[in-house]
Amino acid sequence: MSKDVQPQVAECCGPRIDPRVHRTRERVLAATRDLLADGGIEAATVNAVAKRAGVNKTTIYRNWPDPHDLVKEAVAGLGHAPAPPDTGSLRGDLIELFGGLADTMQRRPWDRLLPSVIGAAARDERIREEHGALTRARRAAAGAIVQRAVERDELAHEIDPTDVIELVVGPLYYRLLMTKEHVSPDDIAALVDRALRALEPDRRRARPTEDSDTV
Repeated sequence: MSKDVQPQVAECCGPRIDPRVHRTRERVLAATRDLLADGGIEAATVNAVAKRAGVNKTTIYRNWPDPHDLVKEAVAGLGHAPAPPDTGSLRGDLIELFGGLADTMQRRPWDRLLPSVIGAAARDERIREEHGALTRARRAAAGAIVQRAVERDELAHEIDPTDVIELVVGPLYYRLLMTKEHVSPDDIAALVDRALRALEPDRRRARPTEDSDTV
């Protein structure tokens, strides 16, 4: 019976990837991200990547016949949006979500790489697709938070999740990308509180007072 089982296991599990190949690919991707951070997409040539990674150009072409696919994979591998936090309140959820975003954007490789990715996305459709996918995933997480707040009557039903997101993300991106300020957890809490104050009329509509029921 064991002779019959073994081929089925091998077939379902697929071919095993050589650890050396995996390490080489990761080294090439890391080198690509470093070059993107240092000089933008124009700096991430095959020659430069091969030299930075310490591999032959043929190794790169074997794994990425189209160099654009290498850059695309390097950007795609930067990370993914976390699951929407659920602290029990809109304020707590927003602080946790955008605090995590600020922390990620201030650590390598994101701190140096994000400006280059944004610049590359403006000129290269494939990079724009990957950057857009990352952005949409984070917006979806924020949208889920807003929807829960509506269900808890913390926000009016007609509120647009985009308005909530932009009230926090706009100032956050300005500080991180334009003024290069360090953003602390206290700063995130202040940004969220400012956004919630701007939304206060919508929040009041979502929480009618007891007096509204009196004649």
